[in-house]
Amino acid sequence: MGKSGGLALRGLQFFTRSVQFCSGALVFTVFCYFLATLMQNKLEIPLFVRVVTGVSGVSVLYTGVALLVLCCAGGHPFAAFITISMDILFMAGFIYIAVINRAGTGKCTGIVNTPFGVGNSETNVAGEDEASTSAAGAATDAADDGTVAAAPPKPKLELPNLKMACNMQKACLASSIITVLFLLLSIIIAINLVKNRKANQQAALDEEFRKGEEAAAKKNASQESFERVPTAGGVNLFLGRNGEPSNNVGSTYGNFGESSHGHQSSDSPYGGNGNSYEASKTGSGRKLSRN
Repeated sequence: MGKSGGLALRGLQFFTRSVQFCSGALVFTVFCYFLATLMQNKLEIPLFVRVVTGVSGVSVLYTGVALLVLCCAGGHPFAAFITISMDILFMAGFIYIAVINRAGTGKCTGIVNTPFGVGNSETNVAGEDEASTSAAGAATDAADDGTVAAAPPKPKLELPNLKMACNMQKACLASSIITVLFLLLSIIIAINLVKNRKANQQAALDEEFRKGEEAAAKKNASQESFERVPTAGGVNLFLGRNGEPSNNVGSTYGNFGESSHGHQSSDSPYGGNGNSYEASKTGSGRKLSRN
């Protein structure tokens, strides 16, 4: 797939994590509102409200960390193993959240089931409004009598009606389903990121090996092969590839001429006119010189 494919996978993974972050933040915000409203009005807090608040809050934190891991170590096998394991756990958690908010599948009319209780959708949730009103009236009467009045109660979060609570559950249901789907997509992308990373590493090794082979082939091609041909005078000539005497005899066969230094052959076919071949030392090697 190459580097461009890896960048595309990282971009897609970043998008899926961003969607997960937003969906988890929505669920966390709604259930924090449910929890705070129930606590301030001293109403009974269902256990599932606490559980959903905790799971969604941790998922938001995890998604933020997963985005950092994607930027720093995307495609690393160990990081992918950790994120895939966490994705599976949070898939189970958001399936639970979807089941808890299944009451939001309806039209939120008639009888609805919400964290604030079961009742008609147009019914307002009853809190401690009567107690607050009586306390405020007592404070007013005490002020009229000239006595020291108690401090008025602090303002509380307004309780929603059941229809509004049902609509909030509907939003949480949709967000949890979206989160489950995108968590599954993140697992698939993470696996492909690991495969792409391994493919890139293998391609880099193959390229390095190919360059090494090419360098070795060029080096072998630049070296000249020699053939030793004995002559009548006992002097060995070295022929190159084209059959002509080589000029690189001394550099390739540096020990040539040590046994023939100063040797003059009278039996040489060139000896009739007084010519002979003598091995003389030149440079770092030896060559044949004609006298």
